[in-house]
Amino acid sequence: MVSSRALLLINSFGFMVFGFLFLYWPKEAAYWVGIHVDSSSGLGDIRATYGGLQIGLGLYLLFCSLFPPARLAGFLAATLAFGGLMIGRLAGILFDGMPDKISFGLLAVEATGLLMNFAFLITSKGRERD
Repeated sequence: MVSSRALLLINSFGFMVFGFLFLYWPKEAAYWVGIHVDSSSGLGDIRATYGGLQIGLGLYLLFCSLFPPARLAGFLAATLAFGGLMIGRLAGILFDGMPDKISFGLLAVEATGLLMNFAFLITSKGRERD
């Protein structure tokens, strides 16, 4: 079984990699998920939202992984982040129609992240030191 620290490190790494991809290659990364952006304002928004915000969350989760008393807060943040992503993606399916395979793959990653972090969140009492 994965430790609480390891799961937070995996979360941190995932959010930061995703964030750096969108920070440094916003047009290419956005195109990969079906977003076409040509304006400076649009690219800046992609860099900030998909890049900077993801990196910030990844750094927060890294902090939580290094300080056992903060791990519960890290699992709550990760659970809510994955849950929010899933709500948005499911709303897209409901309102906009069936997405492509990439979106379903991302939905699967988000569902896995939600379930794993939620499981650690509800069972973490007394395990803050592992």
